[in-house]
Amino acid sequence: MGPFARRRGGLELRLGDAEAEILARVFRELRDQVAMNDPPAHLKRLFPVAYPDDTEAQSEFASYTHDDLTAAKLAALETLDRALGRGRVRRGLWSTTLDDEETGALLGALNDARLALGTRLDVTEEAEEEPIDESSPDAPAAAVYQWLGWLESLLVDQLLA
Repeated sequence: MGPFARRRGGLELRLGDAEAEILARVFRELRDQVAMNDPPAHLKRLFPVAYPDDTEAQSEFASYTHDDLTAAKLAALETLDRALGRGRVRRGLWSTTLDDEETGALLGALNDARLALGTRLDVTEEAEEEPIDESSPDAPAAAVYQWLGWLESLLVDQLLA
């Protein structure tokens, strides 16, 4: 049994208590960072670069898009915060049912969280294939990165089924 199941009211997300807390914490941290006036450098991948070789054109592009992208990401994270806040523990599993908007917000937030964390950890395609070095101070973050990727993959599979 995976973490997602289609239900009459939408898509049910089922996690262990600790996993649900980790997911909520990741999204809260992402929300807080996106909301910063000067967000950390590892969030750069969340905002597209349309003109990598033209700083003036890129600056103009960002002036038109950055605020709207930021507002959309924050709105999605707030939507998720409310959806995750509705979660309840039953039979040893935490669960909540997501409507279509919340499911879309989850998919976007999982992707954004992975991109931000992967950038912070300097993850490469080769590094993704290697086992986590348990002695590394980044081991917990690397484990969360891999888990977010697994969760995102299962969500995509569920949406395509």
